[in-house]
Amino acid sequence: TAVETVTGTAAQVDALLLVEGSTGDKVNLDGDFAINVDLGTTTAAQLNSFNSATSSLVNATSVAAISGSVSDLTTLVGNEGTSGDKVDLKADVAITVSDTGSVAAADLTTINGVTANLVTATNIATVTGTSSALNTLAGNEGSSGNAVDLKADVLVTVSDGTTTAAELNTINGMTTALVTATAVSTVSGAVSDLTTLAGVEGDSGNAVDLAAGVAITVTDTGSVAATDIATINGLTTGLVTATNIGTVTGTSSALNTLAGNEGTTGNAVDLKADVLVTVSDGTTTAAELNTINGMTTGLVTATAVSTVSGSASDLN
Repeated sequence: TAVETVTGTAAQVDALLLVEGSTGDKVNLDGDFAINVDLGTTTAAQLNSFNSATSSLVNATSVAAISGSVSDLTTLVGNEGTSGDKVDLKADVAITVSDTGSVAAADLTTINGVTANLVTATNIATVTGTSSALNTLAGNEGSSGNAVDLKADVLVTVSDGTTTAAELNTINGMTTALVTATAVSTVSGAVSDLTTLAGVEGDSGNAVDLAAGVAITVTDTGSVAATDIATINGLTTGLVTATNIGTVTGTSSALNTLAGNEGTTGNAVDLKADVLVTVSDGTTTAAELNTINGMTTGLVTATAVSTVSGSASDLN
């Protein structure tokens, strides 16, 4: 009990603690002895065991690499420190995650925060989490330096109800496998982000699987092409809210299609009542222009149209 510090490899310290005790054929150590772990490799479980055995500091700054389950590693991260009842890790210790199943993105970010070196997590099959947590992980993904190395085709499951198209596109970019986002009820974003998302939507392979009736909100406030809105509308059987848009442009045919899909509920595109409309093509029909005019109380600019055909009643 007079021993103040125990030094050795992780295996040697582990063996000592197995025979520590106050009776019988044991080694009776004081409750606050310090531990110095020598150079080499150890596990998070061993370091957590050492930390539990003493109320003093476990100095593991000589340890170059640590492996372990997410559960053991997050426990270790919670006990990391430079004084008191803590485990002192070297700043750039390399970490390997041994889990092969499903792991939370937030846990991987927590583990990544304990080192300036690489966290190898290529054994993990599936990463789950909120869109925000997965986006943070995607920003930290890499194969060298201060990064989290995931396998190329890791599966991803998004757990939250509301997210953005930009976040889903970023998450999709960190894997060649499926991103399951069927729990997401609402997606918002710029037209450019939403059309990118529409291009990668699917239920297998390198795709983002959205709920069939996901609600979509377009954040653009300026001018948007009718064809882009139609593309976004094709992504869902739910409502596309586009009431922020100031102007819709397109050919008479594209605008006519949009007018047919305009509405405030169900599988529709909700435009603001006085949205401005610009017709871009040279030839159209009076019937199409009348339909386009019927979807807004704002101005329909058709000065680019050179020829209009139609029945007397339509032209009238």
